[in-house]
Amino acid sequence: MHKHLFAHIDIDPKNVHILDGNAANLEAECARYEGEIKKVGGIELFLGGRLSPEIVSQQALDQMDTSHSMNQEAA
Repeated sequence: MHKHLFAHIDIDPKNVHILDGNAANLEAECARYEGEIKKVGGIELFLGGRLSPEIVSQQALDQMDTSHSMNQEAA
C-alpha cells in the first residue's frame, strides 16, 4: 500500500492505518485496530480491497457493523 498508493498521494503518514493480516494473534490485532478506530472517533474514508479496491463513504460505514469478527473457515 505504501509503495503503490501512499507514496503517490498527498497524505500524512500518521493518517494511514493498515490492519496487519499477518499478525500472530489475529483476534488481538483486530481488537487493536478497532481501538484505534474508536480513539479517533470513527472512520472518515475507508479504502480497502485486494484486486478491486472500494471507497466507502461515512454514510455506508454508519450502516455497517464495524465490530471485528474472524471468519472461522479462514482461520
